[in-house]
Amino acid sequence: MISFSDIQIERTKSEALKDGALYGVFSIGPVPQGYGYTLANSLRRVLLSSIPGYSITSIRINDLAHEFTTIPGVKENVLDIVLRLKNIRFRVKGEDELYVITANVSGKKGPFKAKELMLPGEVEVVNKDYVIAHITDDSANFQMEATLEKGIGYRQADDKLRDEIGRIPVDAIFSPVKLVSYEVVPSRKGGSADYDKVILKIQTDGGITPEKALVEAISILSNFFDTLKQTPVLKGEQEEGAEELEVKGQETPSIEEADIEVLGLGKSITDKLKTAGLGTIKDLKRVSLDEIAKIPGIGQKAIEKIKKALNNVNE
Repeated sequence: MISFSDIQIERTKSEALKDGALYGVFSIGPVPQGYGYTLANSLRRVLLSSIPGYSITSIRINDLAHEFTTIPGVKENVLDIVLRLKNIRFRVKGEDELYVITANVSGKKGPFKAKELMLPGEVEVVNKDYVIAHITDDSANFQMEATLEKGIGYRQADDKLRDEIGRIPVDAIFSPVKLVSYEVVPSRKGGSADYDKVILKIQTDGGITPEKALVEAISILSNFFDTLKQTPVLKGEQEEGAEELEVKGQETPSIEEADIEVLGLGKSITDKLKTAGLGTIKDLKRVSLDEIAKIPGIGQKAIEKIKKALNNVNE
């Protein structure tokens, strides 16, 4: 049997780049020969596509009806400002899915920078000195409200938001991971040279550290394969000495026996439910939502997620 013991992850380089971006290099190994590329390619794909992040998804500026207009006393037109706002990067310490960011500039001439935005306590701007607009007249009045949302990958602007007068939808790139590259080199384990080592290079926009991005990617892959292990499949067991697999009459495992991780509730909610003894879907179904709400750390948003997930299972 192939052994995956003694694998270690070592950070060999950590660097802060321009405008708050972060760069890290990791050595992973030793892994059995051939598994270096399997591991490296899987991690790279997940890092670039599946790490959640925050991005602005809609904006209101001076209650203007659309972005194809100007603001008196502001150098940039509204479309320029919208495009600039898309380039602001955020570091969020909380777990909420949505935050509201505001700005109110009046009686001030000069550049308006990202660090001057009014943010919730759990939100921080990474590229603080990024210029959003240039105020050219002391009498100018610039008011803005932006919605910051959590998501994965890319989301096209939702034109339905235009039903709210003055709301400008914005297409969003949520991923905080910007570049990933790898190299697979020979490695040793004991007296054997038949092993690989992965050199993984990760650059983020500063919203999360490369270390956290790597931990997230490993967790996503782990949950993915754990889910596959619990997916009902046709499988037969061959008795010792038998020539054919027996498949007929085999019972399919019930979905209710599956671990609650398959519901995709998120690590925080899943851990709290398991601590309360609700480790399977069956456990979760045998208690009411009112009882679940009494579990420490389970709020209304979590209840809504659990309710939706259980409804999907029942369909």
